[in-house]
Amino acid sequence: MAKHRGEPTPTLDELLKQCWRMLAAGTRNAGHPFHTGLLGTSGRNGCVLRTVVSRATVPESRKLICHTAARSSKCEGQSRIRARAAC
Repeated sequence: MAKHRGEPTPTLDELLKQCWRMLAAGTRNAGHPFHTGLLGTSGRNGCVLRTVVSRATVPESRKLICHTAARSSKCEGQSRIRARAAC
């Protein structure tokens, strides 16, 4: 959603909707830049990042469903990770 000269500045609500549209596009298209990403967690032993694949979005409840390799050592002991949107 690039702003061009003469176009109105998008509202925060419009920007949020555009973000969810881009996330949803990443779930449908393996070539989309938002198809894979990094999910990070932190704990007593520091931070851990893992690559995740976007599978579904639920904009109404601000959920992004993603998959990662369960065999990864980064996932040991973590059966489910829940993240909350900051906005």
